[in-house]
Amino acid sequence: LTLKKSMWGGMNRPHWPGVCEDVSKVAARVRPKLEIDCLDPSELSLQEQIEKTTEATLIVTEHGTVSYLGIFLRDGSSLVSVGQSPLKEAQVLLQLTTAQVFYLTVERVEEELLDVVAQSLDAAAGYLGLPKSEIM
Repeated sequence: LTLKKSMWGGMNRPHWPGVCEDVSKVAARVRPKLEIDCLDPSELSLQEQIEKTTEATLIVTEHGTVSYLGIFLRDGSSLVSVGQSPLKEAQVLLQLTTAQVFYLTVERVEEELLDVVAQSLDAAAGYLGLPKSEIM
């Protein structure tokens, strides 16, 4: 699940406008059959946002309030939050004990996103006791 951020406050504008396209390209390299769902949470009700989050194995999003959807992740899932330092939600989301949380800065996305997506999906497969090829 990729969450794009279209709304912003004075201190927290979108920093990664091509998030959906970038994540789709990376995912195709890691798992060609991986299903990518790109959403703008501002277009969904809170209930719909929570439902999409609980269905996801991996969420990639910009940092900010949208990252707090990570508290609804199912066990074994991962959240990748990308943004500019300081990543204020880190104190809350690092308390999650059944999901992995990764932080990347916008400058390092190109270098690190592929490895983080691969690690996240492999970890989910291990947690769920599934072959890595079945996590799509």
